[in-house]
Amino acid sequence: MESIAARAALNLDPALRLTPDGIEAAYRAALWARHPWRYPDGESRRSAEQWATTLGEARATLLAESAADRAAHATTPASRRGLSTGWIVGIVAGGTAIVVGLIVALAFGVSALSERVTELAEPPFEGGSDSETVEHYSAAETMFGFPAALEYYFDERYLDQCSLEFEQGCWTAGVIPESDCEIMIVSISFASTEEQATSDFDQTLRFFDVVAGETTPVVYGNDEYASSWIQDVTCNEGSV
Repeated sequence: MESIAARAALNLDPALRLTPDGIEAAYRAALWARHPWRYPDGESRRSAEQWATTLGEARATLLAESAADRAAHATTPASRRGLSTGWIVGIVAGGTAIVVGLIVALAFGVSALSERVTELAEPPFEGGSDSETVEHYSAAETMFGFPAALEYYFDERYLDQCSLEFEQGCWTAGVIPESDCEIMIVSISFASTEEQATSDFDQTLRFFDVVAGETTPVVYGNDEYASSWIQDVTCNEGSV
C-alpha cells in the first residue's frame, strides 16, 4: 500500500511526521469506528471486515515507513575520551542497543528492516470465528476497556432470560472476561437502522462477581431500535 493511501485510511495528515504511538492510536480509532461486530447483517459486516484488513495493511505500511525514517536519522553516540574502540563498542551495545540495532539495519538495507516491521505488525483482521449459531470475537478484537471476549448467539440459548416486555424479542450475547471483576459494566448501544454505525441511545448493564474465563450472559432488548451492539465493557471494583 502506498504511504498516501495508508495515511488517508488512518485519517493522518500527509505532512505529519510519523511516530509508532501516533500510528497505533490512529489505527485503533479507525478500527473502532467501523468495527465489524457493530454490524448485525452479513453484508455490512463483511464490508467492515474488509475495511479492517485494509486498516491493518495501512498500519503495517506506516510502521515500516516510521522505522525507516528513524533508521535514516540514527547517529552513533559520541566516543568517550580515553576509551579504546573496543570499550566504546561495549558501552554502546550495553547502553543503547536499540540505536545500534537501527544502525546495523541501515547498513544492511532499510528494506530489510521494513520487511521485519511488517512481519511483526498485527495479522489481517479475521472477523471473529463463526459457526451457524455463535459468532465469537477475541479480547484482542473487541478492544474493550476491561479485556473480554464477546459472543453473539443465534440459537435459543438464554432466551428464557428475555423479558416479556420486549415484543420484538432480545439480543443474546455472552461476555467472557480475562480477569475476575466485582462489578462488570456492559455498555450497550442502539441504532434506528441496521446500516448505521453510530448510536441513537445507550444503556448500561451491571453484572456482579464475574469470574475470569466464564461466560456472562448478556440478554437485552429495546423495541424502539432496529440494531444494537455492545460498545464497551469495563470493571469497577467496589463501586456501584
